[in-house]
Amino acid sequence: GITSGTINLYDRQPQSAGLVNPPTASFGSLTISENGIYNATSGTTTINGAPTGSRSWFNQGTFTHNSGTVAIEFTGTDAVHVDQRASPFYNYEQTLALPNYRVNYTGDGSPNTFVIENDCTIKEGSFRPAGAAYEILISGALEVQDGGNFGYVGGDFGAGATIGAVAILSGGNFYAPTGTVDIKTDFSQEGGFVHNSGTINFDNGTNLFLGSADLLTGANALYDVDVSSGQVMIDNCNIDIEGDVGGTNGFVMYNGGTLQCGTDSTQCTFNASFGLYSNGWASAYLKAKNPLFPVIMQSAGALSWRTQGGRAFYPSDVDFSSMDIIMPSGANWVLGGQCEFNALKVDVDAIFNASGQRAEFG
Repeated sequence: GITSGTINLYDRQPQSAGLVNPPTASFGSLTISENGIYNATSGTTTINGAPTGSRSWFNQGTFTHNSGTVAIEFTGTDAVHVDQRASPFYNYEQTLALPNYRVNYTGDGSPNTFVIENDCTIKEGSFRPAGAAYEILISGALEVQDGGNFGYVGGDFGAGATIGAVAILSGGNFYAPTGTVDIKTDFSQEGGFVHNSGTINFDNGTNLFLGSADLLTGANALYDVDVSSGQVMIDNCNIDIEGDVGGTNGFVMYNGGTLQCGTDSTQCTFNASFGLYSNGWASAYLKAKNPLFPVIMQSAGALSWRTQGGRAFYPSDVDFSSMDIIMPSGANWVLGGQCEFNALKVDVDAIFNASGQRAEFG
């Protein structure tokens, strides 16, 4: 451990070359006491031995990351703590012996927040908060690889997360906290996503595309969704939302796909904008999972069109009665289930086809 003074790691070089950071440094465990200072390598600091007590990393002093990586790698125990306190990491990597082995993290402040100023890569093992009210800030990208797990299975620990971009690779799992996960730039998912009745807030300020696979459905469904900036573009894929939708911005059915809302026993209130835009590649569908619990479109959830390219929009079991709808020229609606309306105006060259379904006007 570093109890006082400073550790600076350098390569031995000719005097004229000066002192430079080495590419790597390794410790069994690392304790930085109150008066200790560790100026890290700009390469990788690896922790790969038995923990001290239960901690592999315990910082009560000063840690300077120098844009380097902290890598936790061990095989001999199934649970360790990484306690960074007020000194953030730059990059973090984790490779444990088994997927169910754990690293429990502790940060600093109120709320207690573990800070990674760039990227976080979970290669194997679980990475999760050590306290129920703890949060995490990952300014760069979170990548969860095959055998990696982010968060608690039940979501009962961890109040929230703010993450630049999320990539859940095949074989990786993202267990969301019951609070809110703010996603700033991108979200891709080929592994497992468990919502734990929490909220995903898309806050990227531009268009965030979800597409190419139907992986946010069924057991991988979203729960509550907010769109606080930018738009979520559904690009010819299927997405299930089991809770409610809100936010100052909203969803655009960019090139077809299905947005299914609610559950077998609960309805979804959709209180965000909903847009239809199509180059004619595929039709778009908005539907309730159970016709007994229709999707409730609120007046704040304004409808908008670019062009439908001749492709139909199929609403099924949707309650539009809180808004007045004007279908512009080129719009094409075909009811796939019962829908309720307050007022509906169909412009010239627009198509409204009840298709044998019940269209109720209040």
